[in-house]
Amino acid sequence: SFTIHEGRDFFVDQCPLLLLAFRPTMDGSQTKTLWVDDVVCTEAVSAETAVVDARTLVYGPINHRLAQGTDFQVNIDANQRLGPVRRQLAGNAFHRMSGWGRHPYDPYGTYQFVGSLAPLETALQDLNLPSTRFYAVGFEIWGLTGNMDTLAGLCGTFQIPQEYTVVTLGMPGGSDELTPQQVGTVVQHCVDEGYEFKYWETGSEVYTRRGNYFPTADDYIDYLKQVSATIKGIDPDAQIGIDVNPSVPGWCAYTLRETAGYYDWSSAHWYCRANPYTTPFSNVVLGENYKMLDSILQLNALMDYYNPGGGTYQFDTEWGVYGADPNNSGASGMWRSSNIVGALHRVVRLIYYVRESLLGGATDWEMFCRTHTPTFGHLTRDVPDKKMMLYWVFYLFNRYLGDWVLDLDGTCTYYAPYGKPKEHGPTTPMLATISADRKYLYLIVANGTWNYDYPAQVSLSNFSPKAAVGIWVSQSDKDADPVVYTEVDAIGVLPVTVGSNTLSFTIPAHTVAYIRAEQTVPVGRYIFYNNCYFDGDDPGANANDDGAIAPDKTALLGGETATFANYTSYSRGINGIMIDIPAVPGTPTAADFEFKVGGDCQPAGWSAAPAPSSITVRSGAGVDGSDRITIIWADNAVAKQWLQVTVKATANTALGSDDVFYFGNAIGETGNSPTDAKVTPTDVVAVRNNPHTLEQNPAPIDAPWDFNRDRKVGPTDATIARNNGTNSYMTGLRLVSVPQ
Repeated sequence: SFTIHEGRDFFVDQCPLLLLAFRPTMDGSQTKTLWVDDVVCTEAVSAETAVVDARTLVYGPINHRLAQGTDFQVNIDANQRLGPVRRQLAGNAFHRMSGWGRHPYDPYGTYQFVGSLAPLETALQDLNLPSTRFYAVGFEIWGLTGNMDTLAGLCGTFQIPQEYTVVTLGMPGGSDELTPQQVGTVVQHCVDEGYEFKYWETGSEVYTRRGNYFPTADDYIDYLKQVSATIKGIDPDAQIGIDVNPSVPGWCAYTLRETAGYYDWSSAHWYCRANPYTTPFSNVVLGENYKMLDSILQLNALMDYYNPGGGTYQFDTEWGVYGADPNNSGASGMWRSSNIVGALHRVVRLIYYVRESLLGGATDWEMFCRTHTPTFGHLTRDVPDKKMMLYWVFYLFNRYLGDWVLDLDGTCTYYAPYGKPKEHGPTTPMLATISADRKYLYLIVANGTWNYDYPAQVSLSNFSPKAAVGIWVSQSDKDADPVVYTEVDAIGVLPVTVGSNTLSFTIPAHTVAYIRAEQTVPVGRYIFYNNCYFDGDDPGANANDDGAIAPDKTALLGGETATFANYTSYSRGINGIMIDIPAVPGTPTAADFEFKVGGDCQPAGWSAAPAPSSITVRSGAGVDGSDRITIIWADNAVAKQWLQVTVKATANTALGSDDVFYFGNAIGETGNSPTDAKVTPTDVVAVRNNPHTLEQNPAPIDAPWDFNRDRKVGPTDATIARNNGTNSYMTGLRLVSVPQ
């Protein structure tokens, strides 16, 4: 007998009929007749508290950025950043370490990628994977702790960051799991060894109940709570993942409710299950994605509902295109899932994942396959010197990502199937990112139609491109082999026309375009200790100043928070900076710069800085033969505060856009605290504990206790620290966070 609950196991409007299915438990060796009679169904008021119906939650629609129109015209302002790029959204999942197609170990623990299979190791290293996932780690052949040692070794071999490697210790479907005590042994070993694994997935598709470990959701709930408490007790920073099935309330809303506070992220395995052979191409590539993105937003809203304090997110450890081939041989034999059809579906998803930051991470399924089962594969041992279409999509995607996501607006045509508003969206979705130094602007565009080419006009603000390169990825046949045997048939050069502030190109039908535009930016931003021992105690600007550059200091850039690496403790304040710019066409003057000083996180309100005493240029003296601009202030004209430097985009600098950076100064500070820049008696004591004499052990230029940079650390430096004390947070230099 069993009980099912409306409002927990199902919602009545979705299930007007209940089908009772019986599976006989016999070995199949004998023919039996199973008589089922005297079936009694009793209806009663449930004592269960109903879970929230996610369909009733209010959440915003997916932001397409581009409005529906007739022309493909996009506007991008390089100063309008949506946030940092989450590279871990473009990861790929491994299956197991051993036993599955002998990738990368065979069932006996022998590493396979040697000899003729060595190209697979190189291909994995070249992929630059930002994140990955392994499952059944707890049931590999090397033992509980040895399994983690092997996994750590693989991450090193394939150059995958451990901190974004999801570890699933249990078997798929919850067919077998480690006990909470065994999980604790594994996690403790990782902490002891200094491994950086922090994402622990509690089960993999446990709701399928392929084994008897989790007969009910309540069994899984009890297990997750025990495992979470065990892991967090060892590593409070660990991130606990929960398996959910959004289509079944009992394995989604109910588990999320009952385990709230025990998990940090969920994995729903957002597979597209539309049959790519019977579903129109644009529906697979566009409509199914837009519908699924709405479901992802709905799950985010559900998690927020049961975790009102926030902090939970999704990290999808498996996703892809999953359907049936024409011969109904199963999803694993489907070419259209991993050739250009499946590739474009994935790119559209990745564009939205990265641009809208819908999840905390995602790993596409899966890294390896065999050529007769290519549906999800990126690499195969059958042709180890070749890559599959999905490999090239991710290889290029991760190389055409900058550091910051840019906002965009404009128009394009829409895919708009009648009566399905949640499947409406751009036919040519676009992602724009920019590098931290603003040198490169990247575009990734997908054309989700099979027959139409689209001319694109991209207007740029605060970015003036001097050159651009483009690459296209496509196949001419919907049934093309997923293995790319001849690269020129699938990858080519996309012409891009560069204007003063525009990029123009045509994206062909069923194609992914990767574009990188470049503008002139400073290649070096330095602060130096002018008029000190290291430049010959010379207050003027000359080549000797190169020896006084602070090697341990870097410019603070927009969107960053200051650290000791961004400010000096020089007793003469900020009296010299250098900027390297390639091939300065003119002679920069004060009119080509703007200087401001301040101490809070709102530079727009800072005051004008004192005028520099000189601005000089030394041609070819900078890095890689660039021209070095030296700007000098009088000693202590700028001190105990932050200096904002804006190098304007003028005819004299030839920059593509204004370049803004910051340096700070806190006289007498030794960098003893990562949370403040106050000068206290602790700094005086640090001077006394680190004496240097010019005769025996002269201080190097980056010695934090040598405040006057005379290569001696002694009473003079102690006096400098004592006379510039800033015990109060308000009087000390603030570790500011400057706007993007």
